Amino acid sequence: MRLRRRVQLRALAQLSPRRGVKGHEEERPVRFGKPDRSFRLLLWFVALTLPACLASPPPGAPAPLLPSPSATSTLAAPTKLIPTPSHSPAPPLPSPSALPTPSPTPDPLPSLTLDQKIGLLLLAGINGATLTPWTRSLLTKYHVGGIVLRGRNVQDAEQVKSLISNLQSLGQAPLFIAIDQEGGDVTRITDGLTHFPSAMALGATGDPELAYRVGYATAGELLSVGVNVNLAPVLDTLTNPENAVIGARAFGSDPALVKQFGVEFMRGTLDAGALPVVKHYPGHGGTDVDSHSGLPTVDKLDTQPFDFAIANGAPVVMVGHLWVKELDADPLPASLSPQVIGRLRRGFGGVILTDSLNMGAITNQHTSAEAALLSFQAGADWLLVAELGDVPAVFSALRQAVKSGAIPMERLDASARRLLALRARPSAGPHPAPDLAANQSLAQAVARQALALTCRDQAAPCSAQIPPGVKKILLLAPNHLPPAEPGAGQITYLAQLLAAHGYRVVELLYRLDAPNPDYPRQAELYAKANDVILFGAWDAHLHAALQTETLRRVQRAKKPVVVLGLHTPFDLEHLPEADVYLATFGETRVQMEAVVEALVGEVELERRRPIFTNP
Repeated sequence: MRLRRRVQLRALAQLSPRRGVKGHEEERPVRFGKPDRSFRLLLWFVALTLPACLASPPPGAPAPLLPSPSATSTLAAPTKLIPTPSHSPAPPLPSPSALPTPSPTPDPLPSLTLDQKIGLLLLAGINGATLTPWTRSLLTKYHVGGIVLRGRNVQDAEQVKSLISNLQSLGQAPLFIAIDQEGGDVTRITDGLTHFPSAMALGATGDPELAYRVGYATAGELLSVGVNVNLAPVLDTLTNPENAVIGARAFGSDPALVKQFGVEFMRGTLDAGALPVVKHYPGHGGTDVDSHSGLPTVDKLDTQPFDFAIANGAPVVMVGHLWVKELDADPLPASLSPQVIGRLRRGFGGVILTDSLNMGAITNQHTSAEAALLSFQAGADWLLVAELGDVPAVFSALRQAVKSGAIPMERLDASARRLLALRARPSAGPHPAPDLAANQSLAQAVARQALALTCRDQAAPCSAQIPPGVKKILLLAPNHLPPAEPGAGQITYLAQLLAAHGYRVVELLYRLDAPNPDYPRQAELYAKANDVILFGAWDAHLHAALQTETLRRVQRAKKPVVVLGLHTPFDLEHLPEADVYLATFGETRVQMEAVVEALVGEVELERRRPIFTNP
């Protein structure tokens, strides 16, 4: 403290006029006279004895505190010094070359066998919710380096945790454990973890920080059960309303919005300690064919969100199954294309993962084994084989190709090294139980903030609130809405919530896969016997006939009608008769709760046109 005060005073004096700091006399130089003979003798004695003292420390003297030999001019945090005993002079400092050099981390690649290298390339699906003999063989015979969990493997969070623990005990430790936990419709674990709203709902909030928080919370929950890879976020820009396979999985239809929200979700995932996978390069949002059944096409590349994610540290990019005509003259999925994957590789040093090689866009033309060879030769590192039965053929084909020289060992090693580096990335572990209550509150906040209300009459007041005095509500909705909680009966969760507010709810559900031609007439009859009609629309632009006719018929009853846009808001353009339209951007439970809060006046909504619709 004395030294610090002296420095402070000196600094103040330098900033002050010559008369010194106020309250202190002006500093004057101290002049020493010529030293006397006794003082010179003392200096001579010290000069003779001090080097000997420094060179010969007594036995048992403590070692000095040494700075790291790698230290540079960067200031280190203050260190608590151990005082040197007064009776023992400090020993001399050794030269940096005398300090021990830490041994480098050993390269794990040379210790891997050929079979282990090939197994490392595979991200494989398994059968069942428990460890089966087939799954054991994947890990022990084929040395699979990663497992992808699908809906068939999931019952609840505790079961998933137990399954993963058993998997990790058998595989190349640590195994990659991947899952689709995007939020919204594509959320594999919903029982025991938070079911967040869709990416489109996040985009509708207008707040990128919420995307970061949801990515962080989702990753923390996944890590708590043992999942270390989230196959999210979706960076496709939804530019084609006919695109049913992407839909509300996209953050929006503006590449600038998609890249901003997508990268924030990715950053949150990374900061929590998990690995995000951005998908589906080079962009699936402009297609109108589902790659699960056929080969979608795009004319030109539009990779803005992916380029931005790569520039911000994306560790893994998934390549989709779509034909990019700009780069390939003949129909060829991007996941098998040397042109598309080569373009990606030129700007990306991370891991390139394929979409599942069991999808229709692939299997319509190739076996999974053929596709695996083509994709790896095109430049992919990681091969997603979701069907367990295809793994032996894929493994054998890759092994034979390496043995024959069709795949050079150097090429195999390059991908293996990238995957080993990915596996070695530090995580945020240990991973405690997540704060599910806080995460549920976050999901509710996203659902509320995403709601968008618009009315056909631009001049009149706009409200979705149920008028006072209403007792009977007719709810028309698709039959795949979340069911009510156990004990509430065979109704939807939305109907259960409305009934909890004292309304008598009549629910009439419709099917999109097998529409009942008599449904519009039935809806009209019920509308006449109720006070308010809530019409739940679900992508009416893709299922127009039934929904358009139903809305037209119920409006004949001359009762208040509120249209709930339960998925993408493109259907607003196909329901011009909608007087009041409330967009939710999804139908998760928290989104149904937000809808009811708006309908009963617990949440105030500002009038704003939903994103993605024409002004």
